[in-house]
Amino acid sequence: MVEYISDDEYYPRIMQRMSSLAIHRLPRYERVTVYRPIKIGRTKQVILQSISRFSYLSADQIARYAFSRSSLSYVCDHLKELFHAAYVRRVFLPTITPHGSSLAVYCLDNRGYAFLKAAGQESRGRFHAQEQADREWLFLRHTLSCNDLLISAHLLAKTEPGIELVRFRTERDLKRSVLYVPDGKSKIGIASDGWIDLAHGQLQTCLAFELDRGTVEREPWRRRIRGMVKVASGPYQSAFETDSLTIAVVTTSGDKRLRSLISWTEQELADIDAKSDADLFRFAALDPRSIGPAELFFTPRFLRPFDPYPLPLLSRELP
Repeated sequence: MVEYISDDEYYPRIMQRMSSLAIHRLPRYERVTVYRPIKIGRTKQVILQSISRFSYLSADQIARYAFSRSSLSYVCDHLKELFHAAYVRRVFLPTITPHGSSLAVYCLDNRGYAFLKAAGQESRGRFHAQEQADREWLFLRHTLSCNDLLISAHLLAKTEPGIELVRFRTERDLKRSVLYVPDGKSKIGIASDGWIDLAHGQLQTCLAFELDRGTVEREPWRRRIRGMVKVASGPYQSAFETDSLTIAVVTTSGDKRLRSLISWTEQELADIDAKSDADLFRFAALDPRSIGPAELFFTPRFLRPFDPYPLPLLSRELP
C-alpha cells in the first residue's frame, strides 16, 4: 500500500533522513570546518559529564558507565555530533597489530567545558583543552585501564544489592594531591591510580588501585612499596578521613609479572621489618576491560604477600 503524505510532512522527514546520513559520513580523524549548531539534550549532557569526571573515556566506557553495553551505537552517534560541534576532542591510540582501526579516546574541548561550567557541573581544577589532547598515548592506555577499574566499582554498586559507592577519586584527582613521606635524605611521593570507598551494610571498604603495565623496574617498585607502607601509617588517614585501606595491585602483563611484583614486595617488606603490613596489599593479573564487576570484586583471585591462598577484594557475606 502506498503512503501519501503532505509537503508539510515530507520535507521534515527528508531533512531528518539527510541529517542522519550526514552523521554517519562525517570524517573520523578530522573535524569538519563548518558544522551545524547542536542541541545539548539529556543524553549529550550525561556524556559530557562522564568525560569530565574521568578526563578520558572511550565510547565503550561511556556506554558501560552511563548507559548500557547495548547502547554503544547510540553513544557513538552522539559523540560524532559532539566532536564535530567542538564539544569534545578525539585522541587516537596507535594500533598494536597491522589490522584494526585506532581506538578513539574522548576528552573535553573548550565548548564542552564551557557548557558544564555554565551549568555548575565542571570538574575541579584547572582545564586546558590542548593539554588534555596532547597526553602521550602510553599514559592514555594506563588511564583507560584505571578508569575501567573505577567503572567496575560503579557497576557493582548498581547491580549488587546492599553495596553503595560512597566516594571515588580518579587517577587525575589523586595526582593533584600527592602524599609525600620522608625516605632518608629524600621524599617519596605516593598517588594511587584510583580510589573507591564502598559501603556494604555497616562495613566500609576503601580500595586504592595500583595499575601496572609492566614498565616499572625492581628498585623503583620496592621504593614505592616502602612509600605506601609509610603513607598508610598516618598521612593516608588524614587525607582520606578513614582508616580503611587495601591496596589492590592489578597488572595487565600476565602471571610472570605478577610473581615478580609479589616477590619484590615481599623482599621490601622483609627488609624494612614490615611483614605485619602484608595484609595491606592484594595482587592480581587481569584485564580490567574484560572482567565483570562481580568477578573482579568477589572472585578469590587476589594474592597477599607471604600467603599462597587467593582472596577476594570483597566478601558477599556481612561480618
